[in-house]
Amino acid sequence: LLKLYYQYSLNKKNYKKALTSYIELVQKGYPAAYYRIGEFYSKGLNVKKRDDLAAQFFENGAALGMPECYYELAVMYRNGIHYEIDREMEIEMLELATALSEPKSTILLSRYLLEGEITEKDTTRAHELLRKEAIRGNADANYELSLLMECMSVERDSILGSPFECMERAVKNGSHKAMWWMVQYEESKSNYREAYT
Repeated sequence: LLKLYYQYSLNKKNYKKALTSYIELVQKGYPAAYYRIGEFYSKGLNVKKRDDLAAQFFENGAALGMPECYYELAVMYRNGIHYEIDREMEIEMLELATALSEPKSTILLSRYLLEGEITEKDTTRAHELLRKEAIRGNADANYELSLLMECMSVERDSILGSPFECMERAVKNGSHKAMWWMVQYEESKSNYREAYT
């Protein structure tokens, strides 16, 4: 309900009414309201952009178990917004959000696990995280998993199918990266009709 109201209010550009409602919900202890108010301050929606207040609301929401708040804190640590750049804290926040099934955190953490620069390289764990998120229907996870399966020479997943089927699912669910990959794939096969329809 909070998410629908938030989207409705933003579509109508009624930021003031939405913010007032979220402040009331924070006073009643709704964790999602902390995240939304943090967004208002981090983006400067109808309020002066205040990274300190955004961080405060995200911290409070995270303390109440709001996964999106952990993700936003990870972004702030990565980019040095309000906090000093701290990649270890970024990873810690991503781990906490991933444990709570936050999709953007799961995908970003998986990328870091594949790169092995910020955290120890762990291809198996990255594969497991992406697979779990792909099963939930996340388009970006299907895209990333498709590429990873191809690199790992995994021909077929028992639930998700082949790497190509993961890529097709990613396209159907709206992944722009997957769409671009599919166009390039079809063009390489000289199948222009498929590439542009």
